[in-house]
Amino acid sequence: KDLRRISNEHTRILDEHTTILNKHTKILEEHTRILQRYDERLRNIESYIEKTSITLEEEAREVIAYRLKEKGIVIMSIGNLMLPDIEIDIYATDTNICLIGEAKTRVSANLIEEVDKDIEKLCKKYPNYLKDKVIKVVYGMQVLPNAVEEAKRRGIWLVTANKEYTELVIR
Repeated sequence: KDLRRISNEHTRILDEHTTILNKHTKILEEHTRILQRYDERLRNIESYIEKTSITLEEEAREVIAYRLKEKGIVIMSIGNLMLPDIEIDIYATDTNICLIGEAKTRVSANLIEEVDKDIEKLCKKYPNYLKDKVIKVVYGMQVLPNAVEEAKRRGIWLVTANKEYTELVIR
């Protein structure tokens, strides 16, 4: 009798757990369907954003080309430069001018120093990528006050979409 009672109790508990497990499985399947719909919607939104927006580097290249043209300097194609140990966001050469720089969301004095070191590294390790005259440039969306003084000190042309924070220096 005790074994039968225990067996019946175990069967009841097992049935109860099976019912709960089946209920949770249905909930999990529904959540999976919902997540898949959200995932597809998110992919569609990301795709739309990529199609309709330009990157910071693209914006920087357009603004810099425009500002240079205003100053009578026409550089046909501004791109980037990828070397084994250096990546430059803004790079272009013309007959005798080389434009080298970076595009960053937020520009600080430390960033100006880092960019200048990268440019100097390029000049020392890869002089064949340079021309007689060099323009160092940093394009930013937000420029912190300490960055302006550091850029002036280092001869870096500091530019945003709306303003030139330092003078253009051609070395």
